[in-house]
Amino acid sequence: SIVFMTIIYTAVSLFAHGGIIIGIVLLVMQVAGTSGNFPIEVNPEIYQVIFPYLPFTYAISGMRQVLMGIVYSVLLKDLAILGGMMIGSIVIGVTCKKFTNKWIDKFTEKLKESKFLIG
Repeated sequence: SIVFMTIIYTAVSLFAHGGIIIGIVLLVMQVAGTSGNFPIEVNPEIYQVIFPYLPFTYAISGMRQVLMGIVYSVLLKDLAILGGMMIGSIVIGVTCKKFTNKWIDKFTEKLKESKFLIG
């Protein structure tokens, strides 16, 4: 959950309201595409392609290790990948923040002028 929170926090920090949308889309894709409900082989091909890039894939695999008997090599690999995803998210957030702030400020100003959002 910490890794997913970090990814979502980074997306919201970089893209404001767009980051919230990215988070929702990412969450829906992960629920369907990480073999949590069905084996990945029976899911549509698009989910099979993105399967190794989703954090829930490794979180679910790690939980299976803890619940069904630990194979340390698999658990450590899952933890390393999740840690890498979290660190990658933080690095992207720190390096891209100044660039996206300028872009998002212009976008937010136009959005306020449109009176599409109230508040």
